Amino acid sequence: MKAIDHRFLPAAQSMWTERRGSTIRRGQSGKGVGLFEPELLREFDRDMEEGLKQLGSDFPYDGYYELNANG
Repeated sequence: MKAIDHRFLPAAQSMWTERRGSTIRRGQSGKGVGLFEPELLREFDRDMEEGLKQLGSDFPYDGYYELNANG
């Protein structure tokens, strides 16, 4: 899988990804949330929502994604 890891990298987005970033995968749809502590997920959600606001986005992040996921 490492040999083709580049195929699974997210699209380059200036505030979220680095050129040589890595992807964390569980291999099952919807199961990746269990790889992180709830506080880290809350921090991620806060950062993403704030980043979108700073970009002037009106995307309803908290309505589309479940903020404060419990894993």
